Amino acid sequence: MADMIGIRTMRGGIAPRIAARRRLMASALVAIGLVCGSLVIDTAHADPAPALLWKHRVGGTGFDYATAVATDAVGNVIVAGPTNGPFAGPNKGGVDIFIAAFAGSGTPLWKRKLASGKSEGEAHLAIDSDGNLAVASDTEGSIGQSNRGRYDAFVVSYAPDGTVRWRHQPGTRRLDVLTAVAASDAGHVVIAGWTEGRLAEKKGGTDGLVIKYAANGAEQWRHQLGTTGDDEIAGVAIDAAGNVVVAGNTDGSLVGTGEGNTDGFIVRYAPNGTELWRTQFGSGLTDRLRRVAIDESRNIIVAGDTSGDIGGPSNGEWDVFVSAYAPDGTHRWSAQLGAASSDSLFGLAVDTAGDIVLAYKIHDDSVGEDHPFCSVYSPAGVLKGTQPLPVSSDDPGEFTLDNADNVIVAGFASGTPDGDGFIAKYAPLSP
Repeated sequence: MADMIGIRTMRGGIAPRIAARRRLMASALVAIGLVCGSLVIDTAHADPAPALLWKHRVGGTGFDYATAVATDAVGNVIVAGPTNGPFAGPNKGGVDIFIAAFAGSGTPLWKRKLASGKSEGEAHLAIDSDGNLAVASDTEGSIGQSNRGRYDAFVVSYAPDGTVRWRHQPGTRRLDVLTAVAASDAGHVVIAGWTEGRLAEKKGGTDGLVIKYAANGAEQWRHQLGTTGDDEIAGVAIDAAGNVVVAGNTDGSLVGTGEGNTDGFIVRYAPNGTELWRTQFGSGLTDRLRRVAIDESRNIIVAGDTSGDIGGPSNGEWDVFVSAYAPDGTHRWSAQLGAASSDSLFGLAVDTAGDIVLAYKIHDDSVGEDHPFCSVYSPAGVLKGTQPLPVSSDDPGEFTLDNADNVIVAGFASGTPDGDGFIAKYAPLSP
């Protein structure tokens, strides 16, 4: 469990994170004052927590961990993650992926098991406007196609009732790992991550990888993005016009010269795969970009963690930051918030009013625990409010909003011998 959770929370350069993922794959699964720029927020007097509407544990007798959550147009909630037990069906060998669907009311709808007979990695989810679900991960086995080497990337498309529509397994003889997936209103699916091999134009070290599929599963284009160092794509989003935006991290120089140990980057592609622009940014220290989102005006929002100062003075060991860019790549604003210890982002969303919501954890050194919060920014970058998330002793790792702005959180649930995942729905935030 510690190794798997460590993949999500590890700090430092890209190489240590990739090395940790290699170790995980080799072994499979063995089972507070907050500051925003110069503005001090007393979290003890933050706005009240949103009301809990419902909560479920997801898991069985083995280890289960929810690493992805998504909602559809009618409010159904889908959660997925790795399991080495019988949840959602018999274990096929090693680490499988479970998928569980719930109605907006919390009523269970269906469960599926995605497995090769060997081990799969973390799951990532996206849902299109018709309710089709894309599940992306990586496998050391075969998910409908032959494995080409160590771990291959794969994506499976499901109909709203859980029926498989199509699947693909791009891979090389080396590690190919997916970290994100997005789906457009037109049903296009884009997967993103990193590869050690050559799936397109090899750059050096590990490269970022992005592949676009049509609604029927036909591949439309792919790119391998990188420098002579290590590069990874951490997030992907599609705007209303079908433009694709990827965001990630680099140890090298994608644009000009690097700012520090690890920088963030953003690349925007036209619907046909033509690169429109790219930008690289950093604090001069180590920065970890984790999420990307796009608002209705096609502004690009990225967020992550930094050990330096991206949107304000550094407040502790690690802070959370958020930056907004115009559709043409012009930087609009940045903000930074954090406590004296370490803070880590686990979610980013744009609500129906166009406000930007960050979900993050503040580490309390005095008790050795993380406390989750949500902060809301206006489209202009003004902090509107901060609210705690009442998750008890559970460890949230994923976050989204449904189309009514209800808060959906998933992660690891404490209190069982092997550990279960959890999914919880809260009322909308009220900053």
